[in-house]
Amino acid sequence: MYADAHAHLFDLSARLGADPVIHDGDRVCASAHSREEFLWQEDYARARLGQVILSFGIHPQEPSLGESAFLHELARSGRIQAIGECGFDLYDPAFKATERAQREAFGIQLELARETGLPLVAHCRRALHLFFAEAAALKRLSAVIFHGWPGSAAEARAFLERGVNAYFSVGKALLRGSPRLADTARSIDAERLLSETDAPYMAGRGEGYTGLGAIGDVVNAIARTRGTDASEMARILSDNFSSAFRLVP
Repeated sequence: MYADAHAHLFDLSARLGADPVIHDGDRVCASAHSREEFLWQEDYARARLGQVILSFGIHPQEPSLGESAFLHELARSGRIQAIGECGFDLYDPAFKATERAQREAFGIQLELARETGLPLVAHCRRALHLFFAEAAALKRLSAVIFHGWPGSAAEARAFLERGVNAYFSVGKALLRGSPRLADTARSIDAERLLSETDAPYMAGRGEGYTGLGAIGDVVNAIARTRGTDASEMARILSDNFSSAFRLVP
């Protein structure tokens, strides 16, 4: 049984031309940042109770507040289990130019996560300093799930030392040989790790897209990196998924 902490099932269905298949026992957090995407994933989840949980957020690459009212409605009505992905993306000049809008959108979502008790799914590219600047506010949240963790093991520990209930999600960058991600996967407490595919994104060389089946490869890579039995690693990551998203066992 695998737990995939971050995927885009609507986008994956468009690549496949069919509904994605989730194997029995597996669980996925499906992330959305548009109304169309969310409503499709909500319908998909209804047919797969217990396997799909939902998140919705204003993505920093498109930091418009046009869906803010919809986000508040979803969060306050219990239709989502997490807020995000949200955060900061300073990867290139075009994204850097929207930093003020990103800050405004993130502030709204940070406050909503505090108000509702929902975990926050964080997107971060070349912007960890902005998250560290928000550490006091992040500490007040039920959990912060760093999707596609971009930092070092030392930076991961620094969030924990500041009292942030942080989880660090490991994806296909580990399969690509990222030394920083391997060090994080190897050296931080196992109870702070999550596994993800980011399907259909993060495709490897020669791949048209990433499918949900890649979660097994990610979990096995984490297990090898830690020198742990793969089945035991899958169990730990599944337990972490329940803890991070505040799911009833």
